Amino acid sequence: PNTVLVAMYGATSGETGFIKNEMSTNQAVCGLTANEEICEPKFLWYCLRALQHQLASQGRGGGQDNINQTTIRNSTIPLPPIAEQREIVSRLEIVEERVEELQNASERMHEITETLSTTIFGKAFFDELMKSGTKKEDDEQAGLSEF
Repeated sequence: PNTVLVAMYGATSGETGFIKNEMSTNQAVCGLTANEEICEPKFLWYCLRALQHQLASQGRGGGQDNINQTTIRNSTIPLPPIAEQREIVSRLEIVEERVEELQNASERMHEITETLSTTIFGKAFFDELMKSGTKKEDDEQAGLSEF
């Protein structure tokens, strides 16, 4: 429980995850369990997320760069007092919630914009033009295979 996962192989090397429940992984993932007397587990996770590119840059290998447990264990993180770690985690979680809300709002706006664009385009060029009589007998038409 409260384990930080670090991917060690290939394109995802250095990427992290946080799990709250006990689970199994394969050899491509390193699991780190914090000593909660000195390190808040989510603080460890945020620190390792910040180190992702640094960890990945230490990868070695032929076809794909891999890191190993030694690379991860030899990494260092700041370790303020546990109360400060909890405060940092609390603030970062608030920021992440806001970012997620903004991303969701942005996705909804994109969907609305796409729907409006399609609707307006359809009205402007098909429905309204045909109804208003602006289509003339000599207007050309093109099949899509011509493009």
